[in-house]
Amino acid sequence: MGVLVKLSPEKVGLHWPLIKTAILSSLPDADSEKLLVSDANLNAIHARILKGDMAVWFGPPTAIPLYVFVTSILRNAETKDYSLCIYAFFRVPDSVFVEGLIQPPEPTTEDRDEAASILFDYAKSIGCARIWLQTENVRVRQLCLKYGFKEQFCFTLPIGKE
Repeated sequence: MGVLVKLSPEKVGLHWPLIKTAILSSLPDADSEKLLVSDANLNAIHARILKGDMAVWFGPPTAIPLYVFVTSILRNAETKDYSLCIYAFFRVPDSVFVEGLIQPPEPTTEDRDEAASILFDYAKSIGCARIWLQTENVRVRQLCLKYGFKEQFCFTLPIGKE
C-alpha cells in the first residue's frame, strides 16, 4: 500500500469529521472566506465526494492519517482543458495523536516524493493539463515550489453579501 491512497466514497462517512476539518482548516484565515462555507456548502461538497466528483486522499493510509487532501477537477471554459484542483491540503495536528498510544508518522523525503508522484500520475490519468491550488501556508508553498509548481498571484476583495 502506498504512502497516499484515494479514499473510496463508501468510507467518506466514517471519516467525514476529519475531512470537514481539513476543508475548513485549508481555507484562508480571512473570516469572510470561512463564512462562504456554510453547512449547505459542506453538504454539497460531501455529496460531490460521495458521487465521485471530488476525491479524498489520505497519507499514509493508517487509522489516523497524517495528511488529508481533497481534490476536484476544474475545466477552463475558454481553453477546454482540465486541472486537478487541490481543494484542501491539511496536516493532522500532533494533538490528535494520543501520546504514547499512537505516534504520528514521520514522512520522509521519499514519502513526500511518492505522494507527489501519485497525485501527478492521477492528474495525468484523468486528462488534466496541470495541478492547481491556492494557499497562504508557507510550508505548503515551499513544498509546491520544490515540486516544480509555478507561483502566480491571486488577489481577492471581499465585497460581502447583501
